[in-house]
Amino acid sequence: MPPLTGMPNEATDFVHGLQRHLFENAVNYYREHGRRIKKKKAKLPPLSSRPQTITTPLVSHPNLIDIDDILPAKNLHPMGWSARYDFKMGVFAEFRQDLETASRHYEDAYQTLIDMFHSSLGVGGFSGATGGDSLTPYSPRWLEARVLVDSISIKMCKLSLYSDSPLPALQQHQRHLTNFKCLPEFAGELSGSSAALSVPGLRNLAAVVPGNGSFEYWAWVSKQCRIFGELIEIAVSKVGLKVPYPPTAQTGAVITSNDGGLNSANVTVTSQVVQHAGHYYYLAAGCAEERWSRFKLLDELARMSPTFEDTPHVQQELQSLSAERTIDHATLTIELLTKSYEQFKRHKSGRMTLFLAAEIARVYESSGKCDMALRFFERISKTYRKENWPSVLGTLLALSVACAKRLGRWNHVVECLVEMTSAHITPEESARRAIWEELVAVLKGGPRRGLVVVDKLSVNIDMDRMNAFLVCGVQFLKAHAYVRDPVHFQVTFGGGTGGAGVPDAFRLSRVRVCFSNGRMDNIWVDSGFAGQQGDGKLRFVDCTKATREVDHDAKASGTPVLEGNKDKRIYSSKADLQILPGIKTVFEGQILPLASEDLKIAAVLAYLDYEEGELCLNYKIGERQEDNGLRRKWLLNEPKPRFASLDGHGELSTVRVMERQPKIAVSLVHNPPILLDEVHLVTVEIMNNEDDEIEGNIDVDFKNSMSIDAFDKTSYISQDATYLLTIGAEGTPMGSSGSSSASINLFEEGGISQTSDNKIPATNPSSTSPVIAHGISGISIGTIQAKSKAGVQVYIRALKQATDRTFHVTVNFNTHQLHEKTDQDDEAAQDKPTENVFRFKKLEAIKIPCVRPFETSFVPQPRAIPMFFQELLQQPTGGLSSAEGGNRWLMEGGLLSAAVSGVKLERRTGWTVTGSVRAHAPCDVVIQSAQFLNMVDTSRSAKADVKAVGFGANDTPVHMKSGDGQNYVLHVNVTSDALETTSGLSLGALKIEWKRADTDRWCQSLIKVPALDLSFPDVWAYTDLPGEARVGVPFCLTYRLQNASTSLLEVNMIVEPSETFVFTGPKILQNVRVLPLSERSLRFLVVPLAAGASRLPKVKMSRQVVAVVESGELGAGLVDEAIPVYLAGGGTADEFVVYVWPTASR
Repeated sequence: MPPLTGMPNEATDFVHGLQRHLFENAVNYYREHGRRIKKKKAKLPPLSSRPQTITTPLVSHPNLIDIDDILPAKNLHPMGWSARYDFKMGVFAEFRQDLETASRHYEDAYQTLIDMFHSSLGVGGFSGATGGDSLTPYSPRWLEARVLVDSISIKMCKLSLYSDSPLPALQQHQRHLTNFKCLPEFAGELSGSSAALSVPGLRNLAAVVPGNGSFEYWAWVSKQCRIFGELIEIAVSKVGLKVPYPPTAQTGAVITSNDGGLNSANVTVTSQVVQHAGHYYYLAAGCAEERWSRFKLLDELARMSPTFEDTPHVQQELQSLSAERTIDHATLTIELLTKSYEQFKRHKSGRMTLFLAAEIARVYESSGKCDMALRFFERISKTYRKENWPSVLGTLLALSVACAKRLGRWNHVVECLVEMTSAHITPEESARRAIWEELVAVLKGGPRRGLVVVDKLSVNIDMDRMNAFLVCGVQFLKAHAYVRDPVHFQVTFGGGTGGAGVPDAFRLSRVRVCFSNGRMDNIWVDSGFAGQQGDGKLRFVDCTKATREVDHDAKASGTPVLEGNKDKRIYSSKADLQILPGIKTVFEGQILPLASEDLKIAAVLAYLDYEEGELCLNYKIGERQEDNGLRRKWLLNEPKPRFASLDGHGELSTVRVMERQPKIAVSLVHNPPILLDEVHLVTVEIMNNEDDEIEGNIDVDFKNSMSIDAFDKTSYISQDATYLLTIGAEGTPMGSSGSSSASINLFEEGGISQTSDNKIPATNPSSTSPVIAHGISGISIGTIQAKSKAGVQVYIRALKQATDRTFHVTVNFNTHQLHEKTDQDDEAAQDKPTENVFRFKKLEAIKIPCVRPFETSFVPQPRAIPMFFQELLQQPTGGLSSAEGGNRWLMEGGLLSAAVSGVKLERRTGWTVTGSVRAHAPCDVVIQSAQFLNMVDTSRSAKADVKAVGFGANDTPVHMKSGDGQNYVLHVNVTSDALETTSGLSLGALKIEWKRADTDRWCQSLIKVPALDLSFPDVWAYTDLPGEARVGVPFCLTYRLQNASTSLLEVNMIVEPSETFVFTGPKILQNVRVLPLSERSLRFLVVPLAAGASRLPKVKMSRQVVAVVESGELGAGLVDEAIPVYLAGGGTADEFVVYVWPTASR
């Protein structure tokens, strides 16, 4: 029925609904069938009766159909009818999903059939032919009964597994195998012959079976084990069966079955534990292989004796033999082993998977598929070799040799024979000697002489990846060496893995020691003469007397031959390369490195040359892991060789070759520390402590230790002091002719030519275009004699930052030591450039402290009270007082009229700036002169008149020690627009010309004067102090309120009482109005009460303004804002006191 709406799950839902609705009807239908069959079984005669024809009456139920009602009646024994009815009732119970009832009926049917088989054979307690006359061996009904009983057994196992009862299923499987061992077709005798089992592990299955079973028997057992394994696999994947069962934790529990045959004593037996499917697939594969073996024996016997007795048994076996010849036994066995391999791999049984892989390879080899077998053997051997299973590995290697010989892969044959020669694989000495003789015969071409074309074998074997019969070790005498000094090393050959020596004495044709630098390679060729024999356990062979020869064997070393290296020379010598059993042979060689590098022994190649083959034993020393086990040893060349212990452990295969640094010392001669702005003399002194003279140059670099810029603009170096004084001269903003230095605090460098690499060559730069940098390269030091020293003078200058500087010195030089020229020098000269290159380099980095020469401070103080005045634009602007020839400004309170044409409002400010210069250098300094440089910006509306006081008219030098100070005073009068807001005003800098007391080099420093802050409140007050005050004599104290804003202000004033003064007038004034841009005076009459220094009465002035919240918005109420009160002479009113004279004084 097609879906109606096209939904994806509609058809599935429909089928499930149909199943639910028909389920009850189907169950009732099969229940009625079962009842009908049960009634028919109840009418059967006793099972001991003779066979008879039983007619089944038609049933009255119209919906029930029985095959017995349609087919004609058969002549069958009552036991056969009973088994038939039990099987039908089991099937109907299974259809209605009553698995327990189905299992019971299948059990009855199975037992009845087994009784019929045993009755016909007269075994199992049946003396007569009760029911056996209906089953004749080898008859069609006999074969049908076998198929039926196999099917019933499989159903019983399946129902038990699906019911989560695996133990009854296992018992049924084993019982079925036991019950059918007595069948005549399973007997393994043909014409009175029998054979032993060819597959181990099948003894239990072959027990009681005559002749250990025929191939038919093993085929039947293999099928039963395979089917049971498939049932286990399905139960695990579909039902969720947990295997093995019972679990390991329950092996001590008492577990019983229906027949009571399983208890705590036998639960640990593997045959009574349900394993995973791989176990039963492996049993099936073993039975299939035994079937194959039995078939081959019987087939060979049948071909040799074509005539047999004319008996049913023999004829049946001959018919089965004909059918068996069409079976591919190898494929069947490999398939079962593969299925078992997959199951064991899924259950992470690593050892068993390797074993099964080896079994697969063995079956491939038995079937003649040597190519596949060899692939399996190679993969499995790697694991067994890695996990150190020598016995298993030896068997695999022997099988690999057999397969490789069949395939003609003689390289693989040689490789396997070399490993089998190891005592770890083949412990017996006689067996190892036989394998060695076979190996030598293969290399001589013996087994291959019958071939049409015989090519010479060339086999390269990695000895570090197998069990070697001959091990190799290397050792350098020292871990460090110097250029042109001989470097000694030793190569040791001894007994391989397993402790035993080589199987027989032999000679190596040649040995090649490969280095990371191919020019250092050593080749030792066998001399053919016996040398030193040693003391029986050790033998020393000296190979140090080598000559440089052209490398004709570069390809053998594994290093590609480049076009320019065809005539590369290496070390070559002749030596006794005989290897003796039980004797460790040590070869000593040497190399002479010509350059600084890390030399490493990459490999040791030992060659055995024969007529038709060459064997290379490759020891990859460079790929070995670091070994820190045994103490390093060195064999001494003495009449009785012995080992001497060396520092360190393991194998030292790398040596670091370094240039022997001549003994020179670099130092700086100067007077530290560096003072900012000074030109400082530094002498770079080089001491030659060698026995030979040296020649070269130096590179110097002077930089700020904290700087990360490519070009450091705070540090400069030169060989001429006059060039350093030009830094910043063109960048001086004042443009004064007398300025020739830069300020560390104020100016940036200008007009300086900088090189791209921040260094200049050691040449004299042009005076018109100075080149300044923080480094100089190539300053010649000439020739320095042995045990002598030389110095180079340079000048340095540090600017701006008082941080440590780093003076880098690089000495590039060569020694005049004469060496004996060798052919290696000629080879090395071909690779060197033609220009002169210094071989040695000495680097020194010296830190030099840097400090400021002076510590300065500037304190600005208001000198005059700001006030407003009017000025006609057409009148020339004069001074700030009539005494200086200027206009007389009216300072009376009130609103200044701005209606007059040509009048502007200006504000006047007076300041006193006190500068203190204190010597900070640790040495004495001399100040030649101090000058103020005016730098007021004339383009701004604010104007300043600066007058310097205390700078000295005669410029007399001042000698200052550390901590001494010198003060300088600046009087500043500033005039600015009263209606504009004026920010800070820069005044200029203090120029000081100074030097160290112990030098004649004058230098200049510019110290910036801080900008004046011209921001004022829009309203303030100031007062004048009385000229003289006496006790009891009144004086007038006037407070002047000034309003700089354009709005009317109301001011509140409170005068606090004082113990030393009394005054007339109100103490509290409220809402005192001050007109815009005007001044209002408030006068008090004050009478002193006590003599001495007394503070004036404290006056608090405030006005009300709108409150401002934290967010910057205006609030709803008003708050009081304090108004500052100043003194006319400078400072606030709270900071000054009045000295009151006594009445009778003066």
